[in-house]
Amino acid sequence: MPSQKAKRELTFEQSLETLGVKRSFDALVREGIDPKILEGMLSVISSSPNKYTPSSSNRRMARLLPGKVERLAKAIERANQSLPILLIRDRSLLASMQRLPKELRTYASFWEKFVAVPLPHAASPRTEMIAALLELVKYYTRKYHYAEVADLLNVTEESFRKGNVRWNEGSLKQLHHRAKKRAQKLLKIVDSSTIGTVPPTK
Repeated sequence: MPSQKAKRELTFEQSLETLGVKRSFDALVREGIDPKILEGMLSVISSSPNKYTPSSSNRRMARLLPGKVERLAKAIERANQSLPILLIRDRSLLASMQRLPKELRTYASFWEKFVAVPLPHAASPRTEMIAALLELVKYYTRKYHYAEVADLLNVTEESFRKGNVRWNEGSLKQLHHRAKKRAQKLLKIVDSSTIGTVPPTK
């Protein structure tokens, strides 16, 4: 015989109905987003931490990397002046070896810029996943639907159970704006790198 707990267990959509936000969920589904994808994203967001906890050893490794690469570039420059390299008859191979120090310095420069970008205090795995959810909603529905997404996010917050509402259309727009600015900064770093680029054909 099923327990009383099993009898009371609600489905995800029944839970939304109980919490009063089923209408927002249904509105997004009608606009074209898959309900299972929406449910999955909300589940991931609810379990995502509220702050980054980067490994200090990884951060230190990233800071030290540019210096190590620069030392390697200098060693290769010295080696390129040695007899074995000077005896190479394959011009393509020789040019590749001579370019290597410059390409290594480009790589080092990329990491220097990347490590220098501070992680904003407001950023966290949860806020980044919320920004990803907004982009997903836009992909499927052609609009961000901030109000409906805010309704659904509020029920993933523990504070909602205590009568506090964290998200609304305005606060969600601000989060999204900050997330896009962070992404643009990182994209500028990537775009400024010339590693492996091919000159445009004329």
